Amino acid sequence: MPDAVDVAFGDLTAPESLDAALVEIDAMLLMPTGAPNREVLEQIRTAGLRRIIVLSSASAPWERAQPRASRHFLAWEQAVEATGLGWTHIRPAGLMAASWQWAEDIRSDSVVREGFPTARYPYVHEWDVAAVAVAALLDQRHDGARYLTTGPAAISAADRVRDLAEAIGRPLRLEQLSEDQAIARWRALGYDEDSIEIQLIVSRDQVDKPPRPKRTVEKVLGRPALPFSQWATDHAEDFQ
Repeated sequence: MPDAVDVAFGDLTAPESLDAALVEIDAMLLMPTGAPNREVLEQIRTAGLRRIIVLSSASAPWERAQPRASRHFLAWEQAVEATGLGWTHIRPAGLMAASWQWAEDIRSDSVVREGFPTARYPYVHEWDVAAVAVAALLDQRHDGARYLTTGPAAISAADRVRDLAEAIGRPLRLEQLSEDQAIARWRALGYDEDSIEIQLIVSRDQVDKPPRPKRTVEKVLGRPALPFSQWATDHAEDFQ
């Protein structure tokens, strides 16, 4: 961190460790972990903070259909709202950084293996998510907003492979996996069975009906959202 930044360490699962981090703070970015900790939220409220920015997820609205015990992002959003403090929820779509899962294959044999290569999704650059979070931290006019942040276009695996090939300066090949092979890959990546079932439904749907990108980043920041070609350029070295 730059010298001008004061760093304090704390653990959301150990409220007593947060005291130093809450001194002379009026707004915070909360990255939820585990179930909502109301003791921590009460500690934040009584410390004098005025606003909490929640790094949530585009999946939060869909959690309403789940049993309360299995909700995560929506549960944190609701718990923060219940504090009576100002709040802003930032709900990123899938991050462009998900493409890092291809890095090892690209480095080893220049082949990307992916199921549903024509499925399209408006992945968002993590820098845009961060910039929207900063805007919300610094300006209370964003209080009460739920910001669904996406990239500028719904893109496929084929689009991303093309942009990565251009960024790293060598040809890449996209190999389509069968559904069974895709499932095996997701298991190898650590997906549980419920997540795999959801991923299958979503991937099939995105082939013909991709989600529409939102202009949230442009409205908040006054500039268009960054395209995947920019992300590929930013991280080209990771794939060399």
